[in-house]
Amino acid sequence: VNLAIKEDCEKPSGAQGKTGMRAFMVIGILHDAEQHSFMHNLESSFWVLSWIYIHYNGLQGRVV
Repeated sequence: VNLAIKEDCEKPSGAQGKTGMRAFMVIGILHDAEQHSFMHNLESSFWVLSWIYIHYNGLQGRVV
C-alpha cells in the first residue's frame, strides 16, 4: 500500500468491525452511539499513555 496517495477521509470507512484494545476505546464508539472523529484518537492515546505511566517504572521495568 502506498501511503503517499491522498485518500478522501471526509467520511467513515464503513467497516463493520472495530479494531484495537477495548480498554482504550471510547465508550461512545463501543456502543455505536457516535461516529469516529480525531478526538476519539486523542482520547485513546491519552489512555494508552496513562496505562504505560502507571504500569512501568523507568529502567526497572514493569511495576504491576
